[in-house]
Amino acid sequence: MVEGKPISIGNIAYVLGTDAKRLDRWYKDYLSGFREAERDGRLCQDDIEVRREGGQKKIRVPILKE
Repeated sequence: MVEGKPISIGNIAYVLGTDAKRLDRWYKDYLSGFREAERDGRLCQDDIEVRREGGQKKIRVPILKE
């Protein structure tokens, strides 16, 4: 965020001289801890179960590091 406004991954990639897909993959695989959380089973630990008339529904709550 710059001055309280979000910046797109495409703009950041442009400034760094790479493409957005590569930067997104780099963030997901190395910086965010996603792979470790997925491997350790912590990825879905914050999901919420909601009861409805037809049964229960699970709402995914992805929590990633900034």
